[in-house]
Amino acid sequence: MNNKHLCLLALGAALSLGPAPCLLSQAWTPLLHGKDLSKWKVQGSKSSVSLSDDALAIVPPKAGSTSLVTKATYGDFILEFEFLPRGDARSCLFFRSPGEVSAQGGEGYAFVIDSSEEGWSGGISDGRRGELYPLTLNPDAKTALRKDLWNKARIEASGHSIRTWVNSVPCASIWDDSFDEGRIVIPQGDVLWRDVRIFQGDLSPFLSPADLTWEQDCIDNALSPWEERGHWTLLWDGKGTSGWRGENSLEFPSEGWKIEDGVLTAEASPFGIVTEELLHHYIVRVDFRLEEGSVGEISYIVDPEQAKGGAPAQGCRYVLRSGNAPEDRESVSALGSLIAPSITSDFKEDGWNTAMIVVNANRVEHWLNGRRVLWYERNTPMWNALVQGSTYRDIPSYGNIKDGHLLLRATSGVVHFKNFRYKELRKYPIQ
Repeated sequence: MNNKHLCLLALGAALSLGPAPCLLSQAWTPLLHGKDLSKWKVQGSKSSVSLSDDALAIVPPKAGSTSLVTKATYGDFILEFEFLPRGDARSCLFFRSPGEVSAQGGEGYAFVIDSSEEGWSGGISDGRRGELYPLTLNPDAKTALRKDLWNKARIEASGHSIRTWVNSVPCASIWDDSFDEGRIVIPQGDVLWRDVRIFQGDLSPFLSPADLTWEQDCIDNALSPWEERGHWTLLWDGKGTSGWRGENSLEFPSEGWKIEDGVLTAEASPFGIVTEELLHHYIVRVDFRLEEGSVGEISYIVDPEQAKGGAPAQGCRYVLRSGNAPEDRESVSALGSLIAPSITSDFKEDGWNTAMIVVNANRVEHWLNGRRVLWYERNTPMWNALVQGSTYRDIPSYGNIKDGHLLLRATSGVVHFKNFRYKELRKYPIQ
């Protein structure tokens, strides 16, 4: 199962060729056309801003930084513009921004422009939280950019929904409530700009279909309309303990766990918590943050009844680890003691990360921050041989049981969790 297959088919996405029907030209308000900069103000050095052949360039000044900022603020809109990245450029266009941008970045949403080999153009980020939508979630979009040529971009900002296109290819889609309105900002960099135009008013007839690509929900402990249509549910509501219990108890632990500001925090303990219900074939996504030096786990296909003599329950273990691992098979996102991840460079030591586990019948996948890092098939001779050569050899049917619980545990330090999103694949299978 590749990224495209998971991101589109798992959610029943409707295929479409691109944005909604075009607006009449008179409906648009030009923000940058020809040499007219009347709707903008220069933040920084005016000498860094130049217009030549109807293209805008902003070069870095000798000291400080320079950007072009709209005089007006904008909330809901459709924005289109053309851009030409020169060489391996990495820049952006800010929108719904407070307007203050420095050489180190700015606030508000950022439409990413990246003509390097990574090819992140059309992704969405912000200066405070970093990447909100990496194109690992939609790898087809990485080929939309035409390097060293003019490209056409589109942004649809409607309420909490933010979506982007490059050359009519759907790129990113987020659901977020951090910025309701703000200015549009063009920062300095190796990018030329032209024909920036905006449409405001009744957007509904001109918004594109909602299911063009995977949507990233950035609002904590809540489901977006897109997730509800895709039959996602929450395993934790961000407030209480409903749906969870101690792995060796019928009650939620009275010590070692804390719920505050929508975050579930675990302190080091040999025992964790498990879902009250057995989970079947599914996708589960969990955000986690590790305090320095902490180690934890998200275990799945867990049968607490298999634990003997008061020992902790064992399941297939998605490793959570801050800092260096003693071996690759114990690094973050590994299948603990069994399979090392292909890459861990996406892990953020000092921020929130997203683990995703796919249990689709016997095929299992681990994902980290939008990138698949390993997969395996259970209930196979190869899997059984792998288990027999490990410390799990004495656990009956390890990893092969039909259904199991999800388990959370901090084995050292402190681990924080939020946003437990779950999709049942038995009822809504991947085709």
